Amino acid sequence: MRLTIRSLTWAVSSLLCAYQFKSVAGISSDESQKIISNDNNIPGNSPVAYCISPEKSILTINSVILTPSTPIPGQKLKIEATGDLSEDIIDGASVKVQAKVGYITLLTMTFDLCDEITKIGESCPLKKGTHNITREVDIPQYIPAGSYKVSADVESVDHKQITCLEATVEFQY
Repeated sequence: MRLTIRSLTWAVSSLLCAYQFKSVAGISSDESQKIISNDNNIPGNSPVAYCISPEKSILTINSVILTPSTPIPGQKLKIEATGDLSEDIIDGASVKVQAKVGYITLLTMTFDLCDEITKIGESCPLKKGTHNITREVDIPQYIPAGSYKVSADVESVDHKQITCLEATVEFQY
């Protein structure tokens, strides 16, 4: 689960930088896992959805594409995403990540956005405009059965909403 949480944090951070999203989770081809639909889903084939309207955010995500579209535990997942920043993001922005299984909170952590993106070779300020990323991540070999919800709330240093993302995936074995 830690890889999954760090994957979401990485995804949000990476989408904000000038690169051609850590996987939230996936579904397998045997349908033992499924994406829970949401009216705020981001275009593409991923379980990522907005927590709030993108009109109220600095970042609008245009698409998130997963390859394969049905990720398999123990294998790599390619993530391609594109989004638009309506203003520059400067040092001090934060990402609050929360992970739950059912009603049980597994983890709540806050990361410095600019520190996270330096881990992938980028730095703040992140300039206004369109950003594209392509990344590969490893899916954990074993993910315990359950309904997983991961959220990432991203704010600027002056507490403006950059974005708020969530994904819910159900693993049934």
